[in-house]
Amino acid sequence: MFVAFDPAVMIFWTFISCLIPGAILSFSILRKEEKISTFDKTFIGFALGFVLLPLIPFFAYFFAGIKYTSDLANISVIILYVLAIAAAFISKIHEDIPSASNSLISRISKLNLNSLSSMSRANQLSIILLVVIVLSFLVRLSLYSPVFHELDPYYYLYIAKQIIVDGYNPLNDKTAWFPEVEVNHRNIPSVAYTEAIWYFLYTGGSSYNNLLLADTSALYPTLAGSLMLFFIYFLVATYSKREWGVLAAALAAFAPVLVQKLSASETEATAYNFFAISFLFAMYAFALKFKDLRFAGLAALALAAVAF
Repeated sequence: MFVAFDPAVMIFWTFISCLIPGAILSFSILRKEEKISTFDKTFIGFALGFVLLPLIPFFAYFFAGIKYTSDLANISVIILYVLAIAAAFISKIHEDIPSASNSLISRISKLNLNSLSSMSRANQLSIILLVVIVLSFLVRLSLYSPVFHELDPYYYLYIAKQIIVDGYNPLNDKTAWFPEVEVNHRNIPSVAYTEAIWYFLYTGGSSYNNLLLADTSALYPTLAGSLMLFFIYFLVATYSKREWGVLAAALAAFAPVLVQKLSASETEATAYNFFAISFLFAMYAFALKFKDLRFAGLAALALAAVAF
C-alpha cells in the first residue's frame, strides 16, 4: 500500500537537521578566509552537516552501546546545533552580521533587470553554478518512488531498517544464503544513519513503514549528487579558472551515467562515494595549494566520510 509523501517537507527537514548547522560551522571555521566566496562557504557547510550528523548516533552506539531511537535522532540534531553555535561564538561570527545585513539590503535595493550584467564575474559564475546544481537536483528528485526498478535499494535500505527497528546493525543478520555464504549489512553507516534520522524527523517517530522509508531516503542520492557537483567545481577552480570549474560541474550534472546513479531512490553507496571522494580531493587540493591547516582538517573529515 502506498503512503502519502511530501518531498518539500523532506527537503525542509534536511535543511533544518544538517544543512543549516553545517553552514553555521563553515562560516565559523572559515570566517577570515577571503580566498573563497560566501557561496563556497555555504556549500562546504552543507557538506559538513551532511557528514557530521549521522556520525553522532553511529559513534554513540559504536563507543557507548547506545541504541538508536527517535529521541537519539532529535538529540543528534541538537548536538550538531550546539557545536555550530559554540563555534560561532568562539569565532565571534556575530560581529559580521550587521555589516553583512547592510550589504545584503543594499544589493537587494539596487536589483533591476540589468543587475546581472553589472555583477562581478565571480558572482555571475556563482549564480550559473547554483542554477546548474538546482536543475540537476530537481531532475533527479522528480524520479523518486517507493518502488524502484532494481534490487539494490532493498538491500541498502535494510541497513536503515535495522537501525530504526532494532536500534543497531547486528554483527551477522543471517540474511541472503546463510549459512553457505555470510552476507550482512554492517556497512555504510553514514548513509544508513542519515536515512534513519531523516525518517524519524519526517514521521515524528511513528512505527516503521518500508515504503515511507524508501520515500524519505530518496532524497539522499540527489543531495549527495548536488554536493558532488559543487566539489567538482571547487577542485577544478582551485587550480584553474572558475569558468572551467563551472563547466566541469555542468558536464557532470547531466552526464547520463551520473544522472542514473545519482537519481532519487537509487540508494546504493555509489552516490555517497562520489560525494565523499570529490569532497576529499577538493579540500586536499586547496590545502596543498594554500598550505591552510583548516582545509587539511576538512580533508581529514572528508577522508572519514569516505571510510564511513
